[in-house]
Amino acid sequence: MKILKLLNLIVLLVLFIIGCARKTSDERYLQINNEIREIYQMNIKNENVKYLIFINDYGCFGCIKSFLGYILNNINRFEDNRLIFTSSKGVNVDIDKSISSNTKNVVISRNIRRQGEIIPNLGIVYLKENTIEVDTIISIDALIISEQLAYIENRE
Repeated sequence: MKILKLLNLIVLLVLFIIGCARKTSDERYLQINNEIREIYQMNIKNENVKYLIFINDYGCFGCIKSFLGYILNNINRFEDNRLIFTSSKGVNVDIDKSISSNTKNVVISRNIRRQGEIIPNLGIVYLKENTIEVDTIISIDALIISEQLAYIENRE
């Protein structure tokens, strides 16, 4: 009888460990979700989202213009599997272009924010498919923006 109880306990423990392992998320994902919740009052928990794109008034005007132009010119590529987060008062970011594009997945905040601990002012966060984990974070940098846009263009 004791052996049967011990076996049941071991089986339950193994099932518990396996069940918990499947639902893990990485720390960066949790941080990003917390920052988005604070700034934009929403959660990103959506299995179809592969990209989180961040555009902000704060930063290098040339970088903002180049990156926003790239995103708007390739909006169909990012159509259903991305969220675009824009923080702007319309100073450096042309909000009208963002709004007039496919607004289905565009989230706009009229508050300019400083860079968060993990969310870039300007950049993309790639999420791993069918998980709640971060794959890659690209924070656009003026010195290597050409290489970064080439990487984004070729990534799929």
